[in-house]
Amino acid sequence: MTKNSKETSDFYIRLLKFCEKYKDGFTYDTIMKNDDFMLTKWEEDLVKMYLDNANSNKEKQRVGKYSNYDTPFYCIKSDPYFYSEKTKYIISYDSKFKYLDYLELKEAREFSKKANKHAIKAIIIAKYTLYITIVTLSLSIFFSFWQIVKPVRIDNIQFQEMKNFISNQIDYNNRSYEKKYKN
Repeated sequence: MTKNSKETSDFYIRLLKFCEKYKDGFTYDTIMKNDDFMLTKWEEDLVKMYLDNANSNKEKQRVGKYSNYDTPFYCIKSDPYFYSEKTKYIISYDSKFKYLDYLELKEAREFSKKANKHAIKAIIIAKYTLYITIVTLSLSIFFSFWQIVKPVRIDNIQFQEMKNFISNQIDYNNRSYEKKYKN
C-alpha cells in the first residue's frame, strides 16, 4: 500500500497506478525498492511472477517461440533475468485500458453521487414550492370567498352618485331613442 494513499486497497489497481507514472519504463527495483509503494509478501511474489512472465514472453518471442504468459506488463528491454537493471517494463495495452476503464467508472460513480445529491435537493425545493403554492392558493380562495360573502355597504353619498349616474344614463338613452325615431 502507498504510504500517503488509502484510496483503494485493490492491489492490481494500486500496482497499475504506481507503474503508470513511469512512461519510459520501470525495472524490478523501481517497484520492489520504492519506499512509497509498500508491498506485502504475497504482493511481492505476485509482482515477481508478473515481471518474470513479461520477461519470459519477450525472450521466447525473440527466439521465435510463442509465449503468452498472463501478465499486466510488457517487457520493452529484455535480459535473461527479470530482476536485472537492464530489463525494462511498461504496462501492457490491455492493462492500460482496464486501468482507464476503472478510472472512468470511478469518475462516473462520483458524478452519479453528485447528480443524486442535486436531484434530492431539487425534489426538496419542488416539494417546498408545491407547499407554498397550495398555501397561496388556499389563502387566495379564502379571501375571494370572504369578499363574495361579505355584505356590501353603500353610504348615502355613494348611493346618490349611483342614482344620478343611472338617471343620466336613462335620460341619454331616451334622448337617443327619440332622436333616432322622431326624425
